Amino acid sequence: MNTRRTTDHEKFRQERFMSSPEHQRGLLANCVAARVATVGSAEHRKLIWWLQKASWEAGGIEGIADDMLSRWPERFVTLTMKKMGLREKCTPSEAKNIEREIYPHGGVRSGLEELLDGEEAAPTRRRSDYSPICLEQAKRNLGTFLLREFCLDPSCPIREGWPWFCASLVPMLTQIYEERSAKIAAAAPVTEIGRKIGAELDYALAEPGLVIVDGMARIGKTFAVKAWCDARPGEARYVQVPSSNDDITFFRVIADAIGLGSSHKALELRARVEAVLHTRDLLMVFDEGHYLWPQRNLRLAIPHRINWIMTQLLNMDVRAAIVTTPQFSKNQDAVVKSGGWSQEQLVGRVSQYTQLPTVVSQPDLEAVARHWMPSACQSSIDALVAYAEASGKQLQGIQAVARRARYVAAQCGRDEPNFVDVKAAITDGVVPSDEALGAALSGKPKARRPAPASRQQSACKPASAALPRKTPNDFPAPDREIGAAVLSP
Repeated sequence: MNTRRTTDHEKFRQERFMSSPEHQRGLLANCVAARVATVGSAEHRKLIWWLQKASWEAGGIEGIADDMLSRWPERFVTLTMKKMGLREKCTPSEAKNIEREIYPHGGVRSGLEELLDGEEAAPTRRRSDYSPICLEQAKRNLGTFLLREFCLDPSCPIREGWPWFCASLVPMLTQIYEERSAKIAAAAPVTEIGRKIGAELDYALAEPGLVIVDGMARIGKTFAVKAWCDARPGEARYVQVPSSNDDITFFRVIADAIGLGSSHKALELRARVEAVLHTRDLLMVFDEGHYLWPQRNLRLAIPHRINWIMTQLLNMDVRAAIVTTPQFSKNQDAVVKSGGWSQEQLVGRVSQYTQLPTVVSQPDLEAVARHWMPSACQSSIDALVAYAEASGKQLQGIQAVARRARYVAAQCGRDEPNFVDVKAAITDGVVPSDEALGAALSGKPKARRPAPASRQQSACKPASAALPRKTPNDFPAPDREIGAAVLSP
């Protein structure tokens, strides 16, 4: 019995729409992996993986095609027209070659009434006679061509003059890729911790092996890692490791990261993930790496996720990086002591282990504050930095205050928060919240602080008048254990 069809069209079945073409958004990574296996150039493979990732995002590949058409309509020419440069008049030989490029199989010559039977008899033609034909073809077919032939069809070569209506396709795609990557990188605040993370991930991208970046919480690791991966969509994929213990959740997260349909059984999904990653084109960056270790039953636990990374990624020369907190080493120690797992093989595969600073510097805090509130006055920035230092929340403290200040400003009908909003966010919002949370966790309720008598709109005051600046020495960094479990056999 066919369970995919029904003759009762009057009865509503909402699941009927799940197989609609409108829901099929992105290119499946396993199909693209088969395509890149036929492409020898690493740069061309990078462009294909970038387009594959873009196909899952808003705008998709059609958005990239529209960008190319709007910016460079003059570049949609045949190979002969490209070699002519800016010269308008065609020689008889050039006109004949252009016609052969446009109509390689002797098809109908729409808009070209005269046939070019020989160089002597060929009419005098100009470049502008052919440009509209190439541009019209690009408007109709460029998006479809990139989606199907460029990213999927193994029989289509990637070379100059291909497709016939866009002889400079690869240089155009490369330029857009580099511009978008630079824009993403420039949008992220530049911090010392972000630079260290970027340097280690650059090394992980260049050389096979496992790179581990270890840093305390709330110093901006995740933000920096995401920004780094987003700026390299053709070379890296970001994976936030789930806190569960089951395999299916782990592989579904990876499948989502690489653009692979996840409606499969665990073994089938794992096989498809491995087939994609074994192309060795993508660096896998695992954030929240401490969740790679078992989360319960440590006495009998086997670190399946770590074992899979070692055997199916590192052993196959697939590049990988783990970004984690010191909990990674603690979990590793627990598995070794409780379950008897041997850690020598993991230690031998670690090509670089880096510990990040425990405290974010004041210039970095200011850079992050400017990122969250680009139009804020200096007093507001000082207040954000002072709260981040005093609370110990560091970058998360800045984000919390900025969000609260925007909410306060919106309640007062303002598009952007001012210093009064920032001060209110701190004194009436996040600080009472911190105190209440601390009391709840300690089990000792504290008396509420009296609310301020009034809240008037006033000019910006120096942050020191409302929030005394704390120096880093006033808040000593907590003791931090060195990740000896990773570095020693």
